[in-house]
Amino acid sequence: MGVFAPNVRGSGGYGRAFRQADDRERRFDAVHDVADCAAELVRLGAADPSRLACMGWSYGGYLTLATLVAHPRLFRAGVTVSGIADFATFYARAEPWIAAAAVGEYGHPDTDRELLHALSPLHALDRLAAPSWSCTEPRTPTSRCTRPSRSSRRPPPWAGPAITSSSRTKATRSGGSATGSAT
Repeated sequence: MGVFAPNVRGSGGYGRAFRQADDRERRFDAVHDVADCAAELVRLGAADPSRLACMGWSYGGYLTLATLVAHPRLFRAGVTVSGIADFATFYARAEPWIAAAAVGEYGHPDTDRELLHALSPLHALDRLAAPSWSCTEPRTPTSRCTRPSRSSRRPPPWAGPAITSSSRTKATRSGGSATGSAT
């Protein structure tokens, strides 16, 4: 098994410009960054495309689910932990100070409704093909995780071999996304 944990745009560690490189409409670019990383690993022969999985926590959890629906045939499985699936729900349930701080990064819940809807993976779950699981926090036992769609109950015929618990990937501590290929 190999694990690749990129620090994609929008993550911390490379300064303000890098951290803000996925704000608002540019968040779609960060989703494509994850797909580009996976494609490059396959191109280099470092990953088997029939056994590729994606996992992320927090921001990486959002990127995982968003990538699974934006690029439904790329990954064979996905796990998202504490990732935002719907920005309208995020704003409705977040503490006021958190919601106010998030406006510059995600968009305003009143004036940017269309953008927030488009950025929310929840509204594209019909595209989800890979078996996937979603947990609300790292301490949640896997038995209490949810499967975001009916299609995730059974792998599609093209999915290839199942990715087992021995081939799990881990997210970076900074909330990044990890892709892995079980070999």
